[in-house]
Amino acid sequence: MSVATRPGNDVWRTALVFGGLYAAQGIGASMAQFVVPTLLRQQGIGLALIGLSYLLFLPVVLKPLMGPATDRYVAGSVLRRRKAILRAQCALVACFAFAALLRPGAGTMPWLAALLFVVMTAIAAQDLSTDALAVEAIPPTRRGIANGAQVAGVYLGYVFAIALGFQIYGAMGWAVALLALASSFVAIGIIGWVGSATFQSQQAWSSPASSEVRLASAFRHRPFVNGLVFLAIYQLGGRIGAAIIGPFLVDAAFPLATIGWVTGIGMGAAGLAGAFCGPVMLGRFGTTRMLVFTGLAHALCFAGLAVAAQFLPAASAATTVLVLLESTVFALSYVALFTLMMSRVQPHQAGTDFALLQSADSLVAILAGAGASWFAGQVGYRGAFLAGAALLTVACLGATRLLASRPFCLPKLESSGRLTAQDRLP
Repeated sequence: MSVATRPGNDVWRTALVFGGLYAAQGIGASMAQFVVPTLLRQQGIGLALIGLSYLLFLPVVLKPLMGPATDRYVAGSVLRRRKAILRAQCALVACFAFAALLRPGAGTMPWLAALLFVVMTAIAAQDLSTDALAVEAIPPTRRGIANGAQVAGVYLGYVFAIALGFQIYGAMGWAVALLALASSFVAIGIIGWVGSATFQSQQAWSSPASSEVRLASAFRHRPFVNGLVFLAIYQLGGRIGAAIIGPFLVDAAFPLATIGWVTGIGMGAAGLAGAFCGPVMLGRFGTTRMLVFTGLAHALCFAGLAVAAQFLPAASAATTVLVLLESTVFALSYVALFTLMMSRVQPHQAGTDFALLQSADSLVAILAGAGASWFAGQVGYRGAFLAGAALLTVACLGATRLLASRPFCLPKLESSGRLTAQDRLP
């Protein structure tokens, strides 16, 4: 066995390539979500105008609409997937290099908004191709590694852009900070292109005709629909509780400095720990059992927070421990969830189906984030945490039935690239 084909090298290559590509997405998204709004506020821009910056995430939410066109062109070709990712990386480098010529302020805000919209569109396009590359080129035995790298990469991308970006901006100015981030995209692009050179398609099938790649196609297949139902219930429970942790800590009389430490460094470190441990647990227990384990553990964390909201004194150390445990379990569950989502997509339109599942997750996050605080105001923090725990428990009880249908990564395909009849809904 040559060095290039040793399993250990494949594992590290998979982690490095996908960790880097997802870190690039984290860097770009953090600019739109945190960095630029913070700097604009520093320049005296009004909060109402800054709030419009969240419209920049529309390309990510509408990503499934890009899926069919992408899959019709590149599905089944690892080389074309890699080229699509490289083009997205080049677009990110160009946008950040051009943004370095500007300075955040009222006069440059339209230009910055336009550039960030292009950045988020490039991120959506890269995410489509990266997810599909993982489905098409990574064997099921290594998908846990790819998904752990995904979760860890996004965390690291956010930390890199926010922490290091602000430090460089404060010491050397806007232009140097943006050029440093652009340089990181160059490095990630090189690593992604070179590291994925040995990737090969895991499916032997012919590309389908363009008319066979449709959004509606996903909803006619039982494994996808069952996975979508499970995802919605499972994530709604997790998101309801997670969305109110920040306000809960404020009302629990935690000092702002402590909240910053817990929600920033503490939760980030806990999330990374979960991302790194996730692939190990996934290999040992399998996807369904790990989802049940993390779901019930998540429910127990929320039950503990409900008890803390009702009985524990203000700023309790036990509350801090529960919050950090919840972050760890949340990251662990994401590793398993992404692996589940990969197994539910149709091979001939992997990017489209995976984007639909991710957008469903994003929609659940938006709805839970918008409604959780109102719900907590109606029933109290204890009631909101218990509701999240109940939904997670329901999802875990239904996991065996909902996830029992055969995933798409296993069946043999017809010569046309379509799935056999038994995997279709009537």
